[in-house]
Amino acid sequence: MNLPQTPLELVSGQLGWAHTNINNNLDFIPEDKLDWKPAPEAKSVLEIINHAAGTVNMFTSSIKGGAKPELADATNREEAKALVTQVIEAHQSLLKTLGPNDMERILSLPVGDLPVAIAAALPVVELINHHGQLTYIQTLLGDPESHLIIQ
Repeated sequence: MNLPQTPLELVSGQLGWAHTNINNNLDFIPEDKLDWKPAPEAKSVLEIINHAAGTVNMFTSSIKGGAKPELADATNREEAKALVTQVIEAHQSLLKTLGPNDMERILSLPVGDLPVAIAAALPVVELINHHGQLTYIQTLLGDPESHLIIQ
């Protein structure tokens, strides 16, 4: 196992964990329940995935600068998994391009002004938060098992 040598490598590894586990947990949600909501104001699994992907995409494109790529909303399991893969791999690729001189640059984001160092890591928090929502929905659907993959 290669241990991370820099904070950005640690962030990239955590994104890899989120990628593996979100896509794994999607396999345990029945296809006909991907749009199910535990309450009318709650998000469904697909809405959670689309929201999380949009947020990661916002951080990635804000750090890069330029136009934010439009993402097609996932409407089924395979599209959801592909969308998760797309946004995480894009952010991991971005992390490889950042150096120490980039970290203090301030970005104006919908969540406020943040240095690149914080904005580069926030997708991990976003994805782990939403992974928790997915696993909770699994339990509501009758699957109390943990399907966690430790890498």
